[in-house]
Amino acid sequence: MPPELGIIEGFYGKPWTWEERQETVSFLAPYGYGFYLYAPKADPFLRRKWQEPYPGPLAASIQAFASIAAELEFGSAWDSPHTRHSKTSTERRGRRWQKNWNS
Repeated sequence: MPPELGIIEGFYGKPWTWEERQETVSFLAPYGYGFYLYAPKADPFLRRKWQEPYPGPLAASIQAFASIAAELEFGSAWDSPHTRHSKTSTERRGRRWQKNWNS
């Protein structure tokens, strides 16, 4: 069984734009890549503001990206080091993400 190919945006420094993310998954999908993990260190909503919902325009960008990724059969996920080890926090984070995606 071949390994699952994907990309992790988890670096320090200037994060990619949403357009760059969309271009990346669009380019990689035909080559068998199938997942994208969003975890840039500069996103305050994954770090110090992790309990706050994303503001409207940013939430809309996330939803647009997720739609494009889904059309390409490219899974997408988000990561936050502050909630990684707590089941309760993870469940809360899941509800927050669900609220952002469905709003």
